[in-house]
Amino acid sequence: MPALDGTTVQLSDYQGKVVLLNMWATWCPPCVRETPRLVRLSQQFADRGLVVIGVNTLFQDERSKVETFVRDQQIPYPIALDTDGAFAQQYVGRLMPTSYLIDQQGRIVATVVGEVDERQLEEQIAALLVP
Repeated sequence: MPALDGTTVQLSDYQGKVVLLNMWATWCPPCVRETPRLVRLSQQFADRGLVVIGVNTLFQDERSKVETFVRDQQIPYPIALDTDGAFAQQYVGRLMPTSYLIDQQGRIVATVVGEVDERQLEEQIAALLVP
């Protein structure tokens, strides 16, 4: 998928890493509430191999709002853009936020529909990462 910064995001680029993939939108109150948690987890585990990727539903959002939100929330991780709804259709449907925790082998090991529980997710991530 295209990324907000003009690059391209491909999950295959993160083979061997733990990935937290989070589907969100600026107009989704639970998405907005959970963003600081995802930023903290991203910063806490970045040096141990966690990659957080936000997937914004740009097909039902506005790019300027996404850019402002990412800047205001100081989101350090890549933001992929679902420009046509294909990702949402295939993986999420209409329920947001939805997060997928993917292990180093590319397997989805946890799916969270709705806001993430930071402590629980922290434990799940820590269990997957090598100390």
